[in-house]
Amino acid sequence: MHSQCLVIHPRGMELADLLYYFQEVDKTQEEKISDDRCNFYLTIPEEKIPTLLDNIRDDLEKDGDEYLEVLNYRSFHTYDETREEYGSSARICLELYKYKIDCLKEYVVVKDLPCDDPRQIQFIKTHAYSATEEISEVYIKGRGYGTFRNPYELWDYYTVINEHRFPKHTMFLVDVEGFKSNRMGLDELDVPATVGNINELTCVWEHIIFCKDKSDESVLFTTDEISFKYPWNKHCLVNDLEQVLKNIQKEFKGNDEYIVKALDFHI
Repeated sequence: MHSQCLVIHPRGMELADLLYYFQEVDKTQEEKISDDRCNFYLTIPEEKIPTLLDNIRDDLEKDGDEYLEVLNYRSFHTYDETREEYGSSARICLELYKYKIDCLKEYVVVKDLPCDDPRQIQFIKTHAYSATEEISEVYIKGRGYGTFRNPYELWDYYTVINEHRFPKHTMFLVDVEGFKSNRMGLDELDVPATVGNINELTCVWEHIIFCKDKSDESVLFTTDEISFKYPWNKHCLVNDLEQVLKNIQKEFKGNDEYIVKALDFHI
């Protein structure tokens, strides 16, 4: 998926240095431990593991009952009738039912094991998200389950907008004299005209990154409620990017130090 972003930073700063902190960290959990962009986020405290296991059991039983219902229906109807009633699950309902039963047998084995037993850890890692939508990538004894991740990850590659991504001469930013570009000084920017122009060109402008001074202290503002809804990153959510842009420009009005760039990135 592609999206667009406005980046505001001091002139002379390397864009790569700033955007490094918003990169997807495509590493294993073990590798993420040594990456300063990643923090550990606790999602399932250790004291809630028994409740988590109960939720997984309930989810497995519910799914098993649903596949058993399909099997029962199939025993009285043709396959075509069953497929019409239940969709594609009709074809593999027996396999799915057997899988859920096997998982429930595994639950009986692991439910009373110590929290640090590898068999219980693997069972929880396999089933926790589908049952509870809680991330359980890492278990830390005494704390519980969680994940190491970059809370601000946006992109796996990016470019300042140009004809390789958009039709030739597509320009997102508009200055006070109506001139369009994809790079210009913050003071020159006509915010309402720019926002109107962006809205005509794209439906996926969801991000502003502002760097006041140091690249590792840059701030993200976003309206992306899908990626930025978690305890570790929902503080980035805003209602109105145009107002954010106006506020930044107002605060630094008359300071020719800052430049605005329109970026396209893939996530």
